[in-house]
Amino acid sequence: MVERLKLAEKAQKDLDEENHRTNADRNELVQKMNAESRQKKSLIEEMRVSRQEVERLLGICNRSNSEKEELIRERAELLTKNDSQEKVNQQLNEVSGEDQTTESKERLVKSSECMWDVK
Repeated sequence: MVERLKLAEKAQKDLDEENHRTNADRNELVQKMNAESRQKKSLIEEMRVSRQEVERLLGICNRSNSEKEELIRERAELLTKNDSQEKVNQQLNEVSGEDQTTESKERLVKSSECMWDVK
């Protein structure tokens, strides 16, 4: 009977030690899990902030592209007007060289002014 009691006490002691190791392992895993959870939350917040920054930068790019397109259109209009004005100037020079009437010169000047009217 004493021997059975000693065996039972040893078994109890072994179980207590195993239980202690298991609890220590569990506590370590809980700490690691909590650290991973904090890191995950931090990364999620960084990603949210990064997305906001990307959206802000996309807005800036879109506005810049719109402004660029508008400037390209304005440049094309100005180039067209410039070409027309050069033709008128050339005609005026030709008219001047031919000693045309003042009336034909005035017509050319007026047609030139019409091209530069603001819409």
